[in-house]
Amino acid sequence: MENFKPFDDLFKADDRNLHFGLEKPTLRRHYDSIAEICLNDNIDEDVRSYFNSIKNLCVYAWCDYSLYALCEFLSMTAIELALNLRLGYSDPKQWKPGLRKVLEEARNKGLLTDDGFEVVRRQQSINQFWEDRPEDQRGESNTRYVDILIQTLPFLRDHYSHPDYHPVRLPADARSSLRLTAEIINQIYRPGAASAASGLVT
Repeated sequence: MENFKPFDDLFKADDRNLHFGLEKPTLRRHYDSIAEICLNDNIDEDVRSYFNSIKNLCVYAWCDYSLYALCEFLSMTAIELALNLRLGYSDPKQWKPGLRKVLEEARNKGLLTDDGFEVVRRQQSINQFWEDRPEDQRGESNTRYVDILIQTLPFLRDHYSHPDYHPVRLPADARSSLRLTAEIINQIYRPGAASAASGLVT
């Protein structure tokens, strides 16, 4: 169970942060691992500001381990914010489609592709190693990574929005969510994307 921290302990490291990683965890290493996850300068200021707030929250999770779950949840809302702004759903009086719909729209307009994700590029390198193997041993998948994200991200976001238990996440989970969020947002704002897809806000 999480406790409300006593005032004198507010800025002390949560003990649970001190037991992960091959190197001894320190606040400096924790901070640096989050600081290196960045959005590009061409992205809407509101999105960059929102993302930086989540990064700050992740840093402060050094003092309160329960904040990692909030970082993971808010990362998905940052994706939704960026997609809404990028696809032109920024009017507060305007109807907005759900996260799944805007992810699908971004995919269909060519803003989200498998090649924009590091995990896919690594898998492609592995597949090249298997090129000379029989086809059933190559480890390839016909399922696109973007399609997997379209299925899983709304499910996870809804799970956090309508919880049936108090989730606790690892520091690595929060950092992975931040990295994935940065990859998605940087990709949908990449130079040339607006000209490659019709009907986008420039």
